[in-house]
Parts: sequence; structure tokens; C-alpha cells
Amino acid sequence: MKHPPAIHIAALFSLALAAGCQHAPPSASPRPGEEYLRFAGKACDVVEGNLPEIERVAEIVAQRHLDGGLIGFPYNYQGLQQELMGRSGGMVHAGFERPFQKERSEAERTNDVAIISWERAPAERDLQLIQEAKVRGCFVIGFGPRRMAALAEHARACDAWFDTGFADDDSVVRFDDGSTGGRGNCLMNTLHGWALTAEIVSALTRRGKMPTMWKAYLYDDGIEWGNRYLGKKQFHDDFRVPPIAKGKLAKEYLRQIRGYLRKFERTQLSNVERAAKLIAEESRAGRKVVATAMGHMPWTFVAKYEDAKWAEPHDLHYNTPHQVEDYLKKTGDGALVVRLGYSGMHPEDRGIFEKKNQRVILITAVDTHPGWEVPPNMVAVIDQCWEFGDACVSIPNYPIKLFPPSGVMQLVAYECVNVEVLNRLTHPR
Repeated sequence: MKHPPAIHIAALFSLALAAGCQHAPPSASPRPGEEYLRFAGKACDVVEGNLPEIERVAEIVAQRHLDGGLIGFPYNYQGLQQELMGRSGGMVHAGFERPFQKERSEAERTNDVAIISWERAPAERDLQLIQEAKVRGCFVIGFGPRRMAALAEHARACDAWFDTGFADDDSVVRFDDGSTGGRGNCLMNTLHGWALTAEIVSALTRRGKMPTMWKAYLYDDGIEWGNRYLGKKQFHDDFRVPPIAKGKLAKEYLRQIRGYLRKFERTQLSNVERAAKLIAEESRAGRKVVATAMGHMPWTFVAKYEDAKWAEPHDLHYNTPHQVEDYLKKTGDGALVVRLGYSGMHPEDRGIFEKKNQRVILITAVDTHPGWEVPPNMVAVIDQCWEFGDACVSIPNYPIKLFPPSGVMQLVAYECVNVEVLNRLTHPR
């Protein structure tokens, strides 16, 4: 299949963005949160429109993986690498540090695939990461804004590139004063990344193989499931999955995401506006809001852009002692907190916030494991709208669902709050 020119993808994105973010007359103008959701829906359309290229690259990756290659991530402190590794419904052996066997031949190593993304400008060493991967035989797949000037050489060095459609500015929401905010690169990369993963899996099924996939640790047997396969089995010999047609899994994943976006818009915008009002009031009083995130990708975007005007970032996982110690030491008693969570709230998290007497805006999935219920004393709760277990795509003869919506919905929910806050802060007191 011929590789479509980059301008095709950029043009497709530009048309979708214009359709999603065009301003109606003032009386019917969508709220900033609605604008971001419209962008997210159009982003799904752009990725689906790029399926021929996704399928082409997936065939290459599947064959390399079948020939002993690992699918891994040069580490550059940006989002997609964090998102694709070790996730519910993702590939168990995603990551160069997670081989499926102790020793591999040189021929197998030269079949490795390197995935690297950019949501913002590259670090000085990033080009060297690509060059080092190519020297050892990797097929390198880049994700990001091809027209960003700082990425021109990086894009040329990659064997394949999934374009976000942006250049140096990836803002997607225009505020009442004419300024812009709410970022698009990370969402575009994430959707492309999971669509590619889905098509790699289906390409492998057409070669008679089903890769081992993670079951969420939310389930009581999730850890045991993972230990059964990690470092031991590249492909299942305990389940036989029939061949899956090209495009089927990626389309189903995008269909599920569109459903979560519609549910979020239908049910959560009033909660978003309540949270934004509280944050804007805190910011106008001269106090930064504690933005504390958990999960794989959020630390790469929380308080990294315009949201730094109101947000002070702190990573917090209850089972990471140095993060807990740092949080207790550095955040204020009684502070307003935006907790970008995952599934409900763990009791130890709740104890940390109560110890600091903090007021918590919780962004989470409320369909949760018993014992992780949402506490009743939150000042606002925003439901990410995905279902317990996270992964959302079913396939024949396989006992668990594949591909998580949580990373997408964490990002979308947070950006909806962010753009509502930023718009309020453009108004005079």
C-alpha cells in the first residue's frame, strides 16, 4: 500500500478541526469544554481516516514481532510511550525492558520496532535516540506534529510518521478574549497509538498468533494473569483467536471512545463547570490549585502548558512512598486539589487528603472496585465515564477486553476543566 503524503493527513485534520471548533453566533456559541469535546470527536474521525496507513505500518510491525523483534520506546519524557506500556488491554511485551525470552539472537534484535512521540518540542538528545535505534536495525515510528519546525529532522529520520496535523501551536479552543488553549497533540498521538496497537494485534491474528495482553490489576486476578505471561510467552498457546479483518479492531476502539465522549458531554459538563468555577475563584484569590495526577501519562501534560497559570503539579500514588512524603511536605493544609485519578479513590489516597484537610475535586471513573468508592466529601466529582476494567474491545475466543479508554478520557476530562478555567480567567473580576 502506498504511503499517503503527509499533506493528506494534515489537510484532513485541518478540515475536521475547522468543523469541530468553528464558532457559532454568540448566542449559540459552545462552551470551551464543549469545544474541546467536539475536537476530540473530530480527532477520532481523523484517525479513522488514516486507517490505510495505520494498517500498512501494523503489517510491518506484526511481521517484525513474529520474527523475534520487540516493540519498545526510546525514553524522551513525552506522553505516548508512557501510555502504551503496561496498560489494561495492551500488549504484555511492549517495552524494550520487557522481553518475551531471556536471550534473543542478533537477527531477532534487528527486527525491533521503536515508537517515539512528541507533544511538544523535542529535547536535545531526541534525534540521537532515533539514530541509535536505526543503527541497531530498528524500524522507527514517530508520532507528533510534522510541521513543528523543531521536529523536521526527526520526522525525516523516522521510517513512518503519524501526524497530529499541527505545527508549532496545537491549541484547539478559542476563548472569549481571543486567546487560545487546550492542547491537541497528546490526544491525537494517543488515539493513533491505540489504533496502531489494535491493528498490530489483528495483523498477528491473521498470521495465526494472538499476543499476550494485560488484564487490569483492578481485577482480583489481574496480577496473577500478568505473571503468567510476562517474560514467558510472547503469544498465547492457551487461547486460539480467529483471524480478525483489517481495520475492525481500530474502528471498534474509536467507536467506543466516541461513545464515552458523548456520555461525558451528556452527563458531566455541569460538573466540569462547577469544578472550573471553584478553581477560577481560587486562582483569582492568588492561590495555585494543587493538580495531582496518577496513572501512566498524566504527569506528562498536567501543568505543562497554559494550565500552569492556575495549577501546581504533584504526582501522587499512594503506594509510592517518596511521592506521598513529598506531597505531604509540599502541599498546603486546606488547599484546593484537582485529583486526576483512575478508578474511584483508594482509601489510602483519601487518608492523605484528609490528613491535609484539603478540598478535593476528583476526576475519576466512578464505576469502581468495591472498597475504592468515591468518598462523599469531595467538593466536585467528574466521571471519566469508562467502565470497570478499563479495556473496552471484545474479540472472539479471548477472555478479556482489549485497549484502554482511560488515558484518552483522563486527558479529555482534564482539558475540559482546564479550558473552562482559562476562559473564566480571561474575564475581569
